[in-house]
Amino acid sequence: MAVAERIHSSTAKTARAVPANVVTITPKMAEEMLGKNVKNRRVSKRTVDAYARDIAAGNWRFTGEAIKLSRDGTMLDGQHRLLACIKAEQPFTTLVVYDLEDGAQDVMDTGRLRTFADALTIRGQAFATRMAATCTLMTRVKHGYSRACVTHAEQMAIIQRHPGLNDSAHIVEGCYGISPSMLACIHYIGAKLLDNSPFANEFVTVFVTGNSYDGCAAHAWRERVMRLKAAKTPITHQMMFNCSIHAWNLFAASKTAKFIRFQDSVEFDGLDLSVI
Repeated sequence: MAVAERIHSSTAKTARAVPANVVTITPKMAEEMLGKNVKNRRVSKRTVDAYARDIAAGNWRFTGEAIKLSRDGTMLDGQHRLLACIKAEQPFTTLVVYDLEDGAQDVMDTGRLRTFADALTIRGQAFATRMAATCTLMTRVKHGYSRACVTHAEQMAIIQRHPGLNDSAHIVEGCYGISPSMLACIHYIGAKLLDNSPFANEFVTVFVTGNSYDGCAAHAWRERVMRLKAAKTPITHQMMFNCSIHAWNLFAASKTAKFIRFQDSVEFDGLDLSVI
């Protein structure tokens, strides 16, 4: 008998069985359950918004991960999922475990987080870490350059919709100045979604080789990043992305630039966000 079968067959013999049910939770039920959410961690709006997008898009999957309640019905784990259900105004199906000791909450969610890069590695995806980060950037561009939390379902949707993204992840190998995932995102959008492969390939080449011409916007940004790093000057991830997109816009329009200024906000010129 297999290990899993032995464990299953012995469940009824344990000293204390924990009641659990698979339940389709409606927004009204979620509101009632949250009525006993009296001691929990601070709610993350970004997480609630991300989960709600997955539920509304039909991307929420049953994984066996449970909503956990104490013996008196107090919510121990699951508040973000329930709040997302209410925000999405749609039901979702989940396992609900009851009758847990209050102290169980102290050790919940303390294991190692399974990242999207882990999921891609298990699938045998090349450049898994780079692809995961690129999918995050693509999703944020899709949602109006938002810094919103990105879910694994949204990242997977990007890979499924854009199979050529792996080629962009490969071509940026050895780049310097900006992260490979950021450059892969710009390359794919430029080459595939803006139909400008020659400029996209040349843009990447500048960051890989450093070779350029006088007034090249890509080279101007690469050189500024190198100076910032040498001086250990901090720059936010969002500012780095904004300036990289700005450099691409100038480069793709054949506009010269000797210095790339910081940009508070930016978008890809000519990009229809609905195609991402």
